[in-house]
Amino acid sequence: MMRQLFYQAALAVAICLISINHCQAATATELKTLQVQQKSLQPAPAPATIKGVAPAPTGTKPAPAARQLRPVKAPQIAPPAAQGLGQKVNPTLMKPDLTVKKMKIEPANPTNQDNIRFSASVHNMGMATAGASKAGIKIGGETFPVKFNQGPITMQSSTAVIRLKKLPVGKYSVKFIADIDNQVRESNENNNEASLNFAVGLPMQMTDQIGGISAGLDPGNLQIVFKVIQENMMTYTFPGSNYFAIILRATKNYDAATVNGAVRVNLKYFAGGVLQHQQDLPQANMTTAGNLLTWNSGQTNYASACTSAIDRYCEVNVYVEDTVKSQDGESLDGDNNGQPGGQFHHTFYRGMSPPSP
Repeated sequence: MMRQLFYQAALAVAICLISINHCQAATATELKTLQVQQKSLQPAPAPATIKGVAPAPTGTKPAPAARQLRPVKAPQIAPPAAQGLGQKVNPTLMKPDLTVKKMKIEPANPTNQDNIRFSASVHNMGMATAGASKAGIKIGGETFPVKFNQGPITMQSSTAVIRLKKLPVGKYSVKFIADIDNQVRESNENNNEASLNFAVGLPMQMTDQIGGISAGLDPGNLQIVFKVIQENMMTYTFPGSNYFAIILRATKNYDAATVNGAVRVNLKYFAGGVLQHQQDLPQANMTTAGNLLTWNSGQTNYASACTSAIDRYCEVNVYVEDTVKSQDGESLDGDNNGQPGGQFHHTFYRGMSPPSP
């Protein structure tokens, strides 16, 4: 029994010694491994340097240090003052500026039968919107232009202005005016007007009616003679009013200041072919409208007597002195010889049986 206990104790001691040796061996191995790892992590010692001799390159290049980015400051644009443009923007440049462009006359070679179309564009070439204003078109010798309302016009935009008008034969000028009433404060107030010169002729089939003009020629290059080209006489007979009206259409516009006292109308009354009475008819009034002259007589019973019976008629002679002038100062070519000057004369007949002309 004692021997058995001794063997068990000896066995236990042997097992313990074996375990201790094993643990120590394992521990020694792990410690050696840790020492090797620590040694590999330690930086290599700097190579010895000799003065005047460059150190030998090492086998492994050290990793470059991380580059730090510096913040970039945004560039600053110098204000106008720093760029030499002045301390302030000139307020004059920040205004609208209205001018006239694209003037047109249609047809290009108009006649006195055409309703001529005059058009242009009112253009804002300024640096601000132009408020509402009025544009004007003045044709020939008109005293006042015709005005047209214009709405606001933005920068670099345009609005159209159009006028239609019939004109007698002659030479003219048409003027287009932007902001005619000076309603818009502009950067330039001296460029609001523009003009075109043009001529009005006769239709091709009528060009032989005016001295000095041949068919097919451009009337803009010809001298138009101031003369009467159409005559009309009307009689007005109704209770309380009996008078004659004479209408003379000319090639140019009349100068109204020169017609007073220049027209004389003589009446001859016939019955049965025999002259019964003769007189100069009194003038009630005379007016001009462009190239039309209208002369009205005073009250006279002959306005109705001329047609009162089948054998009655009146001969009415109209005389116009060459003191009458056109608006451009030309004297009337009354004798129809193609040259200014000479008395105009035309005979009308009114009655039931007037003589053949």
